[in-house]
Amino acid sequence: MISSFFTKIIKSELRAAIALSIVLIALVGWSLADNSDATVKFDFGDNGGKAAGYISVGGSMYPTADLGLEHGWLDPVIIKSHGNAVADLRLRDANVGIDPAKFKVSGLTHTLYNAEIISGDFVDNMATKVSYAGQNYLIRSNPGEWNHVILSVTPVDGVVEIDFSRIGTAENLWAVNAIVLTATDTALSKPVFDMVIQPTAHVVYASGQAVYRIGISSPNSYASQVNLSIADLTPSITAQITPAQGLAPFTADLRLTTTPATPATIYNFTILAQGEDIDKSTVSKKITLTVTSSERDTTQNPNIDIPQSLESTMKEMRASQLRIELLKELQEMRLADASQLKDLDDLVFSGVIPMLGELPAPEGGVGSALLYMTRAGIINSVVDYAPPAGDDQTPPTGFWSKFFGSVSNPVR
Repeated sequence: MISSFFTKIIKSELRAAIALSIVLIALVGWSLADNSDATVKFDFGDNGGKAAGYISVGGSMYPTADLGLEHGWLDPVIIKSHGNAVADLRLRDANVGIDPAKFKVSGLTHTLYNAEIISGDFVDNMATKVSYAGQNYLIRSNPGEWNHVILSVTPVDGVVEIDFSRIGTAENLWAVNAIVLTATDTALSKPVFDMVIQPTAHVVYASGQAVYRIGISSPNSYASQVNLSIADLTPSITAQITPAQGLAPFTADLRLTTTPATPATIYNFTILAQGEDIDKSTVSKKITLTVTSSERDTTQNPNIDIPQSLESTMKEMRASQLRIELLKELQEMRLADASQLKDLDDLVFSGVIPMLGELPAPEGGVGSALLYMTRAGIINSVVDYAPPAGDDQTPPTGFWSKFFGSVSNPVR
């Protein structure tokens, strides 16, 4: 009886253990099935060196089955490889192209993934535009350099399609070396751009021009075209933006031109930068332009609404400009500052008067007399005002005639 009782207990415990094991196996299996595509890695290239844990694409066309998924290109691509010259198996080869191409993955079970896309090449520049759901991302790389972007993708019926194309004409190809899809619960922010304007204010006379430099940049690889425009423009002021559109990062010049009839006052304008992404992302900045008729109008015309501080600033700017122009002229003439020219030595040092050597030692009494009168300034006065001697004059005779003839015409 006792043995039968213990046997029943053992059988009961065994049944419970078996049941629990079955439940655990089911839970683990369900968990593994649910996370089988939590991380999906694709290695693009020539199949010569697939990175561990990656699905080899090798330029294959859709649908190619692997690990319960179907993947591949919907458009033809080029296979490029650098072999053992690149140690990292993910980076040594790539799928590249001149024409746009679309990569497709189906069979995904999660609702949201972060997609890391790596692009670069060992010997060529690459400018790869990645497009998904109306958003564009840019990956630029120099030879021997690989860069990446990370974007959020949301499968539709388990399908994700990503477009690749090249940007510009200087770069020959786009490239993709690897894609890693990682399931997540949090979406990443969309690509954005920003705008900076320098300066934000100008002061000009009527009929003058002002130039503002506009800079467009992106912190997260925004690759849609950005269009620039100006709002609140008045009829007497014209605007020209060059270039009026571009891909971040780029710079443009805004030139505002006034006319003699432009009213003298302070104008406020709005500069708009709008992207061609699906959300039509827009950034706006304010600038000002102060127009004055003339210096006299600025100080006497009560109808001109110009702050006193701005008026003083304008006078200081004009004075500074005059000083700069005068300094430039002096430098071009190689003259010293007039305030520093105190005597003959300063003039000689500045190069205005050439430096002369010592006068030669006099020879005889006549030479000594000439040297004395030269130092006393007598000969200089006589020579400056005496008429030039003619070539037909007869040589003077006598001592005093010769002497005074030498004083009037030292050449003889």
